[in-house]
Amino acid sequence: MKSDKNKRKKKRKPVFIRQASKRKSRLSSTWRKPKGLQSKLRRKLRGHREHPKTGYKNPKTMRNLSPEGLEIVYVTNISSIDHINPEKQAVIISAALGKKKKMIIVEKAKKNKIKILNFNTEEFDKKIMEWKKTKEQKKKEIETRRKKKEREQKEKKKQPEKEKKDEMSETKVSEHIQKSSIPNKTKEEEKEQAKKEKDKLLTKKK
Repeated sequence: MKSDKNKRKKKRKPVFIRQASKRKSRLSSTWRKPKGLQSKLRRKLRGHREHPKTGYKNPKTMRNLSPEGLEIVYVTNISSIDHINPEKQAVIISAALGKKKKMIIVEKAKKNKIKILNFNTEEFDKKIMEWKKTKEQKKKEIETRRKKKEREQKEKKKQPEKEKKDEMSETKVSEHIQKSSIPNKTKEEEKEQAKKEKDKLLTKKK
């Protein structure tokens, strides 16, 4: 019976709208105190809207409750969600928490069937899935870059070894050519000397 009375009292409370919010679209309907010198609402003349007053306060049993009538609890730690009664309490998760901690809190809330007033859990799950995909892609990109660098470093190490081998082979070939060319030259010289000696003998006989 008390809860019905409280709801009736809450219904009686008027909606407080900002002055000239209906005439001017740029102004929001949320309440702002009128400050105009000739404002009828500020002067509280008859026939104009009511101001917010202490008399319009909600009854004590209805204060600081969610629209479902649950007590609102602010969660700032992972451990604080373990002490919540899902039948009487609802949760608002702190914006200062990171994604990982929020994920853990949402999973625990789903298991214990605790209502989260802060945001929609389905949309949050989708965002987390997208975040995980992007994280995996970044990891793969980093791995491919690392492998590329390792390959380039190995190739750089191999290049001087190849150059050294080529130089060694070139020097060996040149030495071999020199060794092979020396005896050929001596044979040719011997032949030339033999010819010269023959020519000298022929000239003497004549």
